[in-house]
Parts: sequence; structure tokens; C-alpha cells
Amino acid sequence: MSAPIETIRENLTPAQVLAIRERAEQQGKLVNISRLHSRLVKIEIITPDRALDVTPVRKRLAG
Repeated sequence: MSAPIETIRENLTPAQVLAIRERAEQQGKLVNISRLHSRLVKIEIITPDRALDVTPVRKRLAG
């Protein structure tokens, strides 16, 4: 199962790109940014899979 990826391709300034990146990272997402042209930017926002480990762990008693 792969993580959902949101792709944005727009003409953005560097300040706008940084604002999008910071907002996504605050939400716990991964961000890939590549500049395709002087202003055209491709931003991939990846939401990582959240899996909980419910495997029981045996604790050893001291003694």
C-alpha cells in the first residue's frame, strides 16, 4: 500500500513555495519540490502511512 501523493504544478514565487512546504511539514507530511522552469514548480506532498504496532511485547521481571 503506497502513501497518497498530492501533486501541485503552478507558477509560484519562492516565498509561496516555502509557505506551502512549511504548512505541509507542520502537518507531518513529506514534501518534494522541483523547479521545472523559472517560475513553474512541481510540489509533491506525501502523506505517510500511519501504522500502529500492536504486537504484544513481553516484559521480563527483574530478579
